[in-house]
Amino acid sequence: MSRCYTVSMQSNPLIISVLDFLKNADDSVSILDIVSALNASDTFKSLAELPCEMIAFRKNFLVMNALYFLQRDLMGSGYALSISAMSIRLEPVAEFSNASALVEMVDDKLSDYYLDWENYHETGPEEVEQLLNDFWQLYQARDKRLAALTVLGLAESADWQQVQQAYRRLISQCHPDKGGDQQRFIEIREAYEILAYCFKV
Repeated sequence: MSRCYTVSMQSNPLIISVLDFLKNADDSVSILDIVSALNASDTFKSLAELPCEMIAFRKNFLVMNALYFLQRDLMGSGYALSISAMSIRLEPVAEFSNASALVEMVDDKLSDYYLDWENYHETGPEEVEQLLNDFWQLYQARDKRLAALTVLGLAESADWQQVQQAYRRLISQCHPDKGGDQQRFIEIREAYEILAYCFKV
């Protein structure tokens, strides 16, 4: 499929490379996929003298800045860019079910952070360490949420009502009082508790 894009003037030298990578991707990609693909770029090579944590932060920032720039720049082009840590997709707008789906995929808080170059230049090693700690806590929480949804046989997009319905159905099937598997019962209950916390019920 032929895709045409117009990218306006910008200050991030990776924007065209990130766009090319997304255009040629057959499926959704992760931040790590993009960073790995661009490791040989002159922009990334110029960071080599920095401490490891700062290199990781700046690589991530440059890629995220490019992604959020493109997300805004492509509005009205017929294509939409959805961004999350593990799933980045460039698709025709027609493939999204409705207008609200397009609005929901834009995270204004993250977008504002990564489009502000002061955050790139003024974030030091101590701030980077705290950001990395916050990231891993969030990542682990997300990982637990996905595992809990899998236990209940649900997709990542499941809402709280679907969680409750799946829990009630599964728990009735394996309740020990009805001759069910006690270990499976405990596993389902733990998954439910994790999801209750994630949904802040």
